[in-house]
Amino acid sequence: MKRTSACVKRRAALSGILVSALALTACGDNGGGSADGFDEDQEITLEVAWWGNDERVRLTQEVFDVFEERHENITVRVTPTGEPDALFDRLSTDFAAGGGPDLFTLGGAMPQEYGQAGALLDLEEVSDYLDLEPYDDFTVQNATIGDTIHGLPTGGNAIGALLNATLFEEARVDIPDEDWDWPELVEITVEISENTDDGVYGLDLRVQDVLGMYAGQLTEPGLGIYDWDGGLAIDEEVLTTWYEMEVELVERGGLPDPSIIVEHHNVTPDQTLFAVRDAAITFGYTNQLTPYTAALGDDEVLMMMPPTDTDLPGVSWQPSQFWAINSNTDHPEATAMLMDFILNDPEAADILQDDRGLPANPEMLEVVEPLLDPVNAEAATYLLDVLEVSVIGPPQPAGGAEMNDLTQRMETDILFGERSVDEAAEYWIEYMENALGQ
Repeated sequence: MKRTSACVKRRAALSGILVSALALTACGDNGGGSADGFDEDQEITLEVAWWGNDERVRLTQEVFDVFEERHENITVRVTPTGEPDALFDRLSTDFAAGGGPDLFTLGGAMPQEYGQAGALLDLEEVSDYLDLEPYDDFTVQNATIGDTIHGLPTGGNAIGALLNATLFEEARVDIPDEDWDWPELVEITVEISENTDDGVYGLDLRVQDVLGMYAGQLTEPGLGIYDWDGGLAIDEEVLTTWYEMEVELVERGGLPDPSIIVEHHNVTPDQTLFAVRDAAITFGYTNQLTPYTAALGDDEVLMMMPPTDTDLPGVSWQPSQFWAINSNTDHPEATAMLMDFILNDPEAADILQDDRGLPANPEMLEVVEPLLDPVNAEAATYLLDVLEVSVIGPPQPAGGAEMNDLTQRMETDILFGERSVDEAAEYWIEYMENALGQ
């Protein structure tokens, strides 16, 4: 029996509803705001939505408290969610009904999809209230359609290999050199699994986090999953090579039983095998280094470039999320002012620091860097190293939001023997070509 993701079906349906609803309202008024701009005497309530844990809620609310002190006529009403999928599902429903928050965060292909659907404000229209100048083109690429900027990044991250050096020492396995490759990773993970207690594995893997990096090592430089025309750069051969390596890792014990892998597909960092000391290696983003190290207590955690079999690392600076403005907001100027405060004000930067990634605004980065604790400073150093070797690739196109769930489903089918590797790779390509409209 094939496993089907209800989340994929639900999000695809809601996305279709969103596009249809916006098509019906595209000829109407976009909210537009007042002809005279921001009125400081008008009582304004702005709704803001994002995803994140309780600490992010606390920090973000602290920023809004300061903003409200500066602008007594503006009240910020917050409607956060714990997980991104919960936010995206709610946004689809709200926008389809003609509503939605004034300001909200998007990730992955969402800025492209919502921008193409007409749901996001052209930020140039409010550039008198929102400073766009500090943001290099590559930082806003994922939220740019044509010449129109629909979002600004909350910060930047890069994926890397995280190693529990303490577990390595207990397993009597040497830390790899920086120029390690995938066959070496396989052997290391198998050796760690063999030299540690039952239930402790060499590798903790969430395939959706790694496939783009792996593809970036094997496709044309600067590409990965997608090409510059919004199609696929990855092919069946790359997918087959990756999934065959996963099968080998499971068969040899470097990865846990498939049921454990699937159970941990979408857990938060603190719930992963790596965080509970049941795995010695994982792949994670720079802003996840803090929750991992906090969960592991006195264990030493290292971050290094991932293994590669080519001269390409496959890593690049990635926007953590984007702040975007509802094109139908009644208060575009006030919303832009709030967005500007979050991203471009030193007091907000002092509060948020790197919670949503290191700031893409260089002036705010100067504020944040001296405040970082040793763990976050290590993440910042790694991110700067990535900037020196990375090649900026194309944005995730509309339709790309299907990729994570699809990649997990094919992994599940392979590991449970429901599809062969070749069948899964072929299905993956056909599915994504259809999702991208190729």
